[in-house]
Amino acid sequence: MTKQILIPAGLVAGSVLSAVLLFEVILRVVGFSAPIWYRPDSHVGAVLRPGVEGWFEGEGRAYVRISSAGLRDREHSIEKPKDVYRLAVLGDSYSEAMQVDVKDAFWSVLEDKLTRCAYQPGKRIEVINFGVSGFGTAQEYLMLESAAMRYRPDLVLLQFMNGNDVTDNSIALNAERMRPYFLLDRRRELVLDASFAATEVFQRQSSVLMGFVRSTADYSRVLQMIRAIIKRGVFPRASADTAIEPGLKPAVLAAPRESSWEDAWAVTERLILAMNEYLERRGVPLVVVTTPFAIQVHPDRQVREGVISYGVSSYGYDIRVADEFRIFTNVNSTIVDPKQFDPKSFVEFRGDVCIIPPNSFALARSVEYFRIPRNVLTICVGKSTYARCGIIVNVTPFEPEWEGFVTLEISNTTPLPAKIYANEGLCQVIFFESDEDCEVSYKDKKGKYQSQSGIVLPRL
Repeated sequence: MTKQILIPAGLVAGSVLSAVLLFEVILRVVGFSAPIWYRPDSHVGAVLRPGVEGWFEGEGRAYVRISSAGLRDREHSIEKPKDVYRLAVLGDSYSEAMQVDVKDAFWSVLEDKLTRCAYQPGKRIEVINFGVSGFGTAQEYLMLESAAMRYRPDLVLLQFMNGNDVTDNSIALNAERMRPYFLLDRRRELVLDASFAATEVFQRQSSVLMGFVRSTADYSRVLQMIRAIIKRGVFPRASADTAIEPGLKPAVLAAPRESSWEDAWAVTERLILAMNEYLERRGVPLVVVTTPFAIQVHPDRQVREGVISYGVSSYGYDIRVADEFRIFTNVNSTIVDPKQFDPKSFVEFRGDVCIIPPNSFALARSVEYFRIPRNVLTICVGKSTYARCGIIVNVTPFEPEWEGFVTLEISNTTPLPAKIYANEGLCQVIFFESDEDCEVSYKDKKGKYQSQSGIVLPRL
């Protein structure tokens, strides 16, 4: 009876173990890696785990090694050599910079640039990164006292992200509870609240068992995958803030309207002041550098400037509209006749923004001048940005060997006034190339709109 139970159980256990080992091999072959980067810390909430390494693929892809001191940096000796000028960098995920190679992190680039410009003649510049993802100014202050000062920095650089650091410093505005906070007492002095360390959740995460799980996961891709699935969830959650830059709390850009925001700013300002006073007593200068929002450093200039896109696309070109417009009007009670078009049908307008009345129409011209090859035909379609607003652009095809500025026909199909932005994208030209030249081109026909300039009205 015992054999009848043990043998099948052994076979099942062996099969499961074999499947797990095979899966482990497959994950390693395909390069899967999802290390547990952080461990609980009763002083600052969480810190990087010393010696952990692997691929980070959260918002980029980079191979990351955490130093023996628990820093996202190369190894640094605590003892400072005499010929070294040290900078300590405090910050959050922007400083931690796991999304990029070490050589591309801003503090690594800073070290190279300061060395090249002889910032401290006769000294070797050394920048040490103490940044940890999710840190607010409170944790950065504590990290400065407990870790950074051990390296005897000559200058401390505080990377400040106003997009979320203010809320990260507020126990009222931040939902995260497994971290320390500073509060203001009646005298507006900072008081540390480290009660998180005594909570059941923190104690459980800090237990020997969880420490063993984290250490074991360093050697098991299967465990790493299971944890990643549990952490992310099987089905991604929808977010109502998808139109907002991740990490940005829009309210931070406005003047504080509630007491919770006033307190958050007050705590933040007091923390930076306390950090500066702490360093002043030790003869170390503090430099505060604000991190720009992503839109400010976006590689596409058009996105940075907030314009409707234009220029070369995959198979065409997005045309810009010039600042000259002719808007339909019924003031003069004229009749629209394509054979005898009356210019009184329009009012002329020049400016950066043209407003087309409800259910009305305007003519404009392109900024660009086109010359179409003899074996190419184009069609023009609207841009989705305008199309979703009920603004339709109707442009007839550019025939082979046609050239000139494009007269653009813009319809506002909505019952509301509509804005058109000059010198920004309005519609898209798609090019079709033939295997052979056409027999008769637009130029051959001496077309009436050849080499047109400005806004050209209907002709016979």
